[in-house]
Amino acid sequence: MQSNPATLQKIIEERGTLVCSASYDTNVAPWYRGNATVFKYDGHFYSMDDNDLFEGPYHTLADALGEAHLCFGDVSITISVTGLTPAEYAGRMILDAPAGHIVTINGQRWVLGEDRQLSLLNPPRKVIVRRKKND
Repeated sequence: MQSNPATLQKIIEERGTLVCSASYDTNVAPWYRGNATVFKYDGHFYSMDDNDLFEGPYHTLADALGEAHLCFGDVSITISVTGLTPAEYAGRMILDAPAGHIVTINGQRWVLGEDRQLSLLNPPRKVIVRRKKND
């Protein structure tokens, strides 16, 4: 008996564990917003997105990550992922955006360099101001 892909997808979304969510937004036009996800269910990984992508099963999260999760243009990007470090995820991304473009992965800000690689953007350092005592 073959299962209906829509039914299987619904079961995975309801009973599975969300292990990756990639959201993007142009901040200009509502039709350029979207989300791609990966769920873990019954020991396997399944890829989904807003454009009716439903693929799987995959044996690893890395195998399940596809274009919808990793390839972006000059858009606002927010990634939430478990099972890969932010650095591992950043190393897989392909961006068609200008140098200086910022991507957020698990709350960390990453910046696209001239070499087309993402690197962690260091948070600003705290400035300690010492006040003189009044005599």
